[in-house]
Amino acid sequence: MHRGRAGLTQREVASAMGVSDRTIQVWEAGLGFPSAPSLQRLIALYMRVGAFRKGREGHEAAALWDTALETGRRFKSAFDEEWFATVLATTQPSRGVPVGGRSASERAAGTAPGLLAVPKHDLGDAPAATVFYGRVQECESIVRWVETDGCRLVGVFGMGGIGKTALIAHVAQTISPRFDAVFWRSLRNAPPCRDWLAAAILFFSEQLVIPAETEDARAGQLLELLRDRRCLLVLDNFETVLEPGASEVRYRDGYTGYGLV
Repeated sequence: MHRGRAGLTQREVASAMGVSDRTIQVWEAGLGFPSAPSLQRLIALYMRVGAFRKGREGHEAAALWDTALETGRRFKSAFDEEWFATVLATTQPSRGVPVGGRSASERAAGTAPGLLAVPKHDLGDAPAATVFYGRVQECESIVRWVETDGCRLVGVFGMGGIGKTALIAHVAQTISPRFDAVFWRSLRNAPPCRDWLAAAILFFSEQLVIPAETEDARAGQLLELLRDRRCLLVLDNFETVLEPGASEVRYRDGYTGYGLV
C-alpha cells in the first residue's frame, strides 16, 4: 500500500535499498521479513517519498513495524519511537523537491538529510577487479580520455569473451575516487529503459527525487542530476538493447528510450 501510494515499483524500491527485486517481493508477500535495520531504511525511504499520510506518519510507520513484529517469527525488535522522531524531524517528503535542493553541508557530506545513508558507489553486479593483469595501454587510454581529455562518453567494443567487462571494472575502480558518485548497471537481461532510469535517479538524487512517469521525463531528470555533480555511469552489455544483425546501429523495439540519455 505504501509503495503504491509513493508510485514506486518493486524494482525501484529494491534499487534504492540495495537489495534484489526478489527480496522486496518476498517481504510484500509475507514469505520473509526484513531485519530491523532494513525495515528502518525502508521506513526512512517511504518518509522521503511521501508514502505516509501527512500527520499520520508515526501511526502508519508503527503499524508497518507491528505487522513484521506480529507475523515474523524471527523479528523481535520493538518499534523505536525515539529513532522515528529523529527521522520525522529531519526528513522532508521529496514530492516537489527540486534537484539539488539540499543544504551546503548536506552536499559537502554527500548524504541526504535523515538517517538513510546512501553510498556514493552503487556497483550493482560489477565484477571484482582486485586482481587484473595486462591491458595496460587500454587502461591508460580510457583513464586519459576521461580524466585529462574530459570525454563525457566512452564506448568499449570488441568480440564477446575478451574481457571488456573486467577492463571497465578495473578502470572504474581506478578512477572512482575522482567522482562524487559511481553507478554501474548490467544490461545483460535487457531491462526496460524506465527501470534503470528510475534506479539511477533514486541513487544519484539520494532518494530526494521521485522518478517521473514517462521515459522522456525520467531521462531529463537523470541528465539534470548528472549536471549537478561529477558522476560516473557505466552500462555494461549495452549491445542487448540494440537490434542484432542490423546494417546500422539502432535500438530494439521498445528500447529507444536508451537513446535519450
